[in-house]
Amino acid sequence: MARYLYILSLERSGSTPLAWNLGTQPGVIALGEVDRTLALISRPVEMPRACTCGAAAQDCPVWGPVAAVAAQFADLDLVERYRLLDRILGEHLGDMLLVDASKSLESYRALQAVAPGRLAAVHLVKDVRSYLDSTLGRMATMDATRLWAEQMAAHPLRARLRRAMPQSLIYLARWTRRNREMAAALRAGSAPWMRVGYDALCDEGAPALGRMAGLGGPGAGAGGQHILFGSFGYLDSSADKGLRRDERWKTSPRRVLLELAHLPVLGLNRALSREALHQGASGAHSITT
Repeated sequence: MARYLYILSLERSGSTPLAWNLGTQPGVIALGEVDRTLALISRPVEMPRACTCGAAAQDCPVWGPVAAVAAQFADLDLVERYRLLDRILGEHLGDMLLVDASKSLESYRALQAVAPGRLAAVHLVKDVRSYLDSTLGRMATMDATRLWAEQMAAHPLRARLRRAMPQSLIYLARWTRRNREMAAALRAGSAPWMRVGYDALCDEGAPALGRMAGLGGPGAGAGGQHILFGSFGYLDSSADKGLRRDERWKTSPRRVLLELAHLPVLGLNRALSREALHQGASGAHSITT
C-alpha cells in the first residue's frame, strides 16, 4: 500500500519547492497539492495543465488512473476523495512514499482518517518577515473587492472589521495562529512528524530531505515529480529547481514594518525555525540545529 508524507504549512512558505525536491529522493513521488487537484480533476472539463512529468493528466502514469475515473470524485466529500485516491494509487503504485503538499490541517486530518499508520508529516515554517513580505506583496496585486466578497457574504460585520485592520496585522495573526494550530495537532497525534524552518532546510539541503523521506519510509522504485497543482510561478520557471533561501524581505521597502511585526513573535519565530523530530507513537525526541 502507498504511504504518505504530508506537508503542513501556510501558503507562500515553500511547500511546492519542498515537495519537488523530495521527489528527487529514491522511492518518493511528489504529487503537489492533492486536495486542489482532486477538486479540479473531478470537474467535467479537461485539465488545463499537463503534469510536470510532461504528460497530459490522462496519460500520466500516476494521475492517469485517477483521471480515468474522475467523475467518481465529483460528489464525494474530502475524506472519501482521499479514500478513493488511496485505493487507486495503491493498486497502481504499490509501496511508494507519496508527498502531498496540500498544506491545510483539514486535508491532513482527512488523510489521517484514510491512511492511519501510513502517514508522516512535515511542518514547514517560513520566517515571519519573509512570509509577510511575500504575502503582502501578492495581496497588493490582487482585486481586494473580489478577495473579500466571500467573507463579506458569510460574515459581513467581522469581514468589515478585519478589512479595516492593517493587512500586516491580519497576516501576522494568521501566521501565529495557524502555525500554533499545526504544531498542536501534530503533538496531539500519533503519526511521526518533523518540523523545519524553510531557511534551515535550504541551508542543509539533501541531508534534511533524506531525513524527511526516512520519516515516511521511501519505496523501492524510482521517484519523481508528478504535480498538477502547486505554485505555478515555481513550477513554470526555467530556473534551477534547487532549494534557495528567500531573503527578499531584507531589501524590501517594507523592511521597517516587517521588523516591527517580528518583535511580538520573535520567540515563536525562533522556536519554529529549529528542527524537531517526533518518531510517532513508539517514542519521540527532538533535535536542534
